[in-house]
Amino acid sequence: MLMQAEILAYQSKFQLAAKVLMDADEAGRAIQMFSDLRMWDEAKKFAAQSKAIDVKQLVLDQAKWAEDVHDWRAASEMYLASGNLLKAVQIMGARGWHNDLVEVVQRPDADSQVLALCADYLYKAGKFKQCRDVYVKIGNFDALLKMHIDCHEWEEAVRLAQKHKDKVKNLADVYVPYAEWLATQDRFEDALGAYTLAKRPEKCMALLDELIASAVAETRFKDASYYHWRICDEMLGSIKASSPENVTADDQKTLASALSHEVDGKIYYAYSLIFAYTDEPFTTLQPETLFHASRFLSTSWGRRRRHRASPSRALRSLWRSTRSSSRRSNWRASCTSGSRRCAMVIQTKPYSDRDDLLPIDYRSSTTNPLLHPTSGGDVCVNSAHPFVRSFLSFDNLPLVEFAPTPDLSDDEAMALIDTLPPIQQGDINNNDKWKTSEHGGAQSMQLNDHTDDEPQMGNLFERALNKQGGHGRGAPYRVLVVDAKVLLSLRPNEVFVVKYPTKALRYKYYKNMIPDIKVHLSPSCRMFFHEDDFEFEHLRQGCCPYCRVDEYSEHA
Repeated sequence: MLMQAEILAYQSKFQLAAKVLMDADEAGRAIQMFSDLRMWDEAKKFAAQSKAIDVKQLVLDQAKWAEDVHDWRAASEMYLASGNLLKAVQIMGARGWHNDLVEVVQRPDADSQVLALCADYLYKAGKFKQCRDVYVKIGNFDALLKMHIDCHEWEEAVRLAQKHKDKVKNLADVYVPYAEWLATQDRFEDALGAYTLAKRPEKCMALLDELIASAVAETRFKDASYYHWRICDEMLGSIKASSPENVTADDQKTLASALSHEVDGKIYYAYSLIFAYTDEPFTTLQPETLFHASRFLSTSWGRRRRHRASPSRALRSLWRSTRSSSRRSNWRASCTSGSRRCAMVIQTKPYSDRDDLLPIDYRSSTTNPLLHPTSGGDVCVNSAHPFVRSFLSFDNLPLVEFAPTPDLSDDEAMALIDTLPPIQQGDINNNDKWKTSEHGGAQSMQLNDHTDDEPQMGNLFERALNKQGGHGRGAPYRVLVVDAKVLLSLRPNEVFVVKYPTKALRYKYYKNMIPDIKVHLSPSCRMFFHEDDFEFEHLRQGCCPYCRVDEYSEHA
């Protein structure tokens, strides 16, 4: 029968030959004959009659033939019919049949590989809406972020990165280009924040260096001060040491550079007041503020010279501010070296200074001259204790620095300070100094002058101050060290703790020696202010005047 079927096939009697082969149970030969003849419909009909033949394979063969003859439409349809979606998508994408790709995306049997390939073709074609839907469907948030970034859809990219932090492989791939784009739009604050979120402190500091140079060149010295503070905090935050004892040599260099930037920020901030006074037509600053700021600069500058920050301008402001008050004796030498006119005017003034204007060191209770004789910095000539200034009026605040003994950690010291000191019997008696008594029917009142020799808890700090205070003029500065008993005696509202954004530096502790003078410490920039002055400026500007942080907001 096989020979008969072959003869019929050679006679072009294909239907009769196929029937003979089917009767001989050779359905595969019949289907192969129709496939070789590219008679696909006949081959499918006989394949449907035979359960041993896979129709899908027959369709796949038909698709390959259509591809060979460049019938791409038929090939893609046959590949789809055979279940080979990947091959069909490749044909559609290469031919730009984007509507067909969208239809494939909607098929329930399309796997993630097929969908990803469809998304790539749609993305290259600029079909971003359809592409976005595919990326969301397969959960490929990295590709979705890349699409938003390439399209400069920054709000969508940032929102997606914040919403799916656990699914994004590298957040820096989002925030770094976002920060660069923000910088091109002159949105430098947002750019710095984006670099911080990307955990790229080196890029943040590079941008800050450029902003500092630009601010100084444009005489925006208050902005330069702010950027110095920002770069200081960035450097301190980059130090990963867990304690001061674990600081490496590289960390030491970073610490030194950061603290140098902090000093630069203070100098530029003070100089901004001087520059505004000498170069702007009007000023609301008080002469005392200009005087204190000028004196701070003259004692703090030393060998540190700043580009476009002129010492002569500070001295000129200092001279002008002295003309309105009796502060002349110590400035004759400096003014004489400054200009002949200054020298001529100052010679006509009395050689005297008002005692109430001389700076007082609250560590040693020493009255200091207006001009440091050895240019040792903004410190006391006797104890070398640094003057703590209010960074609005620049006058000296009644704060004394101290430190707990080395055996106490910062957490332990804070716990002791936060504990209210115990009430002493002497304190109770002192509240009522008059004592009433009755003898023989007569009443009398007696002044109860408490003279107990036992030291009171409130005097422990002063006793420690007196004990460690006298170490001689010219000796190096030593921080007042107090033990746990002294810390426990302190009132929490009289102690200020400066905390750095790194564990490589210990806290700094200050005690207000005159509690009636209300002092405010900004926790962000670590600067001190008179409380009333700070509240007024914060109300006027909506933020801290130095670091520009809104301390009263919910997120502060």
